[in-house]
Amino acid sequence: MDKFNCKRHKKLQQEQLNKELKKLKSYISNRNIGMTREQYLDMCQEIGSEPIEDEIPVEVDDLTVQSQQVIEIFNYLPDEWGSMGGYQGKKLDNFPIIFELFEVPKTNWILYLDLLGVLIEEQVKIVNKKIEAESKRGAK
Repeated sequence: MDKFNCKRHKKLQQEQLNKELKKLKSYISNRNIGMTREQYLDMCQEIGSEPIEDEIPVEVDDLTVQSQQVIEIFNYLPDEWGSMGGYQGKKLDNFPIIFELFEVPKTNWILYLDLLGVLIEEQVKIVNKKIEAESKRGAK
């Protein structure tokens, strides 16, 4: 493969990865608010508006097999909480053991850790926003 085709191939891979990361963020966000694709489409029909492609909730079946497996691993990992009650994400101490249990090829470990990082980052934002909102309500 010549240099031009190699660069084009890497650019295509990066674009596909970016699309998948966007889908993962959407998935975790919609999972936390409980909005499914079917509910969104029903809501659009009820109010007489056209569905907006970027707003349609992503479901597990829309994701690659690797992302689906990362979600399984994410759900399996224990949560980590800070001493002040803030959510810090997932404990990754034993990720090699977990990756082996899920039969993740070692060549995919970096990709899976990147995908897990996206899920964890989004989950931290969501959970801590909920905690903050609840503490503000309790303070009133």
